[in-house]
Amino acid sequence: MHDEDQREIRKRLAFAEAANALLKYKQHKLIKYKQENECRIGQHDFKQIKSYAIQIKNSSFQQQDKKDKSITKCKKKQIFF
Repeated sequence: MHDEDQREIRKRLAFAEAANALLKYKQHKLIKYKQENECRIGQHDFKQIKSYAIQIKNSSFQQQDKKDKSITKCKKKQIFF
């Protein structure tokens, strides 16, 4: 079970790093184009950025929920012991 948790954490970390790199790249492009008074970033780019942000946020909440549940289970076990 511990190995599965580590694999899941690694997957989430890799996804978050890739999403963060994309966000930084798109932000850099947007700043550059705004400085040049051009708009080359399409609506689909903003939708993709928003999608990544939502997935990262949901992933963080799900991970926190799992931690909270495991803490509750541990507390219950301690009470019964």
